[in-house]
Amino acid sequence: MKLYRYIIYISIVTALIFTSCKKEIEFRGEISEPLIVLNSFLNTDSLIVVKLSKSKFFLSNQTKYDNVNNAEISLYINSQYKEKLTFISEGNYSSSIKPTVGDTVALSVLVDSYDEIKTSSIMPENVIILSSDTTYTFTNVEYDVIYDEIMYGEMMYDETIQGDTIAINKSGYLNFRIHIKDPSLQPNYYRLILKNIQVYKHNGNEFRRSTFFVPINLEGFEDVNGSVLGMITGEEQMSIQQLFTDEMFNGKEFSLKFKTNYMKQIILPAYNEYFPGGLLPEPETTMEESYTVNLQSISKEMYLYLKSKEEAESTMNGLFTEPVQVYNNITNGVGILGSYTNNEVTFEMK
Repeated sequence: MKLYRYIIYISIVTALIFTSCKKEIEFRGEISEPLIVLNSFLNTDSLIVVKLSKSKFFLSNQTKYDNVNNAEISLYINSQYKEKLTFISEGNYSSSIKPTVGDTVALSVLVDSYDEIKTSSIMPENVIILSSDTTYTFTNVEYDVIYDEIMYGEMMYDETIQGDTIAINKSGYLNFRIHIKDPSLQPNYYRLILKNIQVYKHNGNEFRRSTFFVPINLEGFEDVNGSVLGMITGEEQMSIQQLFTDEMFNGKEFSLKFKTNYMKQIILPAYNEYFPGGLLPEPETTMEESYTVNLQSISKEMYLYLKSKEEAESTMNGLFTEPVQVYNNITNGVGILGSYTNNEVTFEMK
């Protein structure tokens, strides 16, 4: 009887604990006024384009950000006034000028009832790619063989009747080696991206083109959590972008080694009929595939912004992790003005 009463008591206490856990706490702080958000990445191949919007309070139920369409944006290059940016639409403004390597690009933004917003960035020097090559490392090989369908009553079973191989499926890694020359003895910052491009043609005419940013593993550098990437630890730290500095090779030549997951199917001659409904179901259809390595030399502020953004995103799922403040270089506002130069090399797959 005592045991029965004890069980009832524990059940009531447990129910009270769980029903009292939910409590709404009224926010008694001061609701901050929205700030002007300025975002722009400058590139020597493109006109200067700026996006302006307003920040929103973190407890706001508003799902969209308000665009700023009535701003006056003045452009200065190397301390010389050049022009006012032209409003395009939805908070976007554009110049008629493309910056060049070494330019200091500065923006002055005036918006009604706000203090003058200022920011600047220096266009970085381009990295020099001296050579590049790729190799395959296949870690798994599987063979497709001919099967014959044998019926047993109402059930159908597959049974191998001959050992002929009709296709070979290989999986592993596509390895890249990019030999570069770091441009100078000053600190430099880099961003590495790999794009997979697939072009489909029918009777020689292109009818579809697909571009994918694929995760890569960069050997010998640290990830956002401080773990060394690549073969040093044996870990597979794949990411859509890799951010790194020239601390290991300042002013010298250096080989970047990285890889991505890769699969290849080889259909042996005369066995195409065994693969109906595949990517290339018709003899007149072909697919050309290539990988483009995009090595960007980026400004320090762009590096700090992307790095802190990466770290902030990596801590979002942690229950006991400290929040990370995303880097900001906008005076009297928030956001980022960064700059970069592109250097690409493309590998055609056979």
